[in-house]
Amino acid sequence: MYDVHRRPYVQRGRGIGNMLGRGFIKSLPALKFIGKQILGSQIARDVGSSLKNSTFRGLRNVAIDAVRGNNVRESFTRELGKHGRILQKLSALKLAMLR
Repeated sequence: MYDVHRRPYVQRGRGIGNMLGRGFIKSLPALKFIGKQILGSQIARDVGSSLKNSTFRGLRNVAIDAVRGNNVRESFTRELGKHGRILQKLSALKLAMLR
């Protein structure tokens, strides 16, 4: 006869997740410190400012195209490509300044 009250197999040990979690918790302060150093740098601020301005200009251009009746999808594609190239040039310039 089948035992209705029989429990399915349940892992009793802590497993590999416990070891990985412990390693993550131990490395969290170092990751926070490194993240603050990177995000607080002048290069990160410059890139963020450029990204903000580029996004604003791109969305403004897409909105103008939408009002004029142009295809919005083509406008998005064009603006993303244009501003992506600007950010690539800016990041290459900033990296060259670091060297």
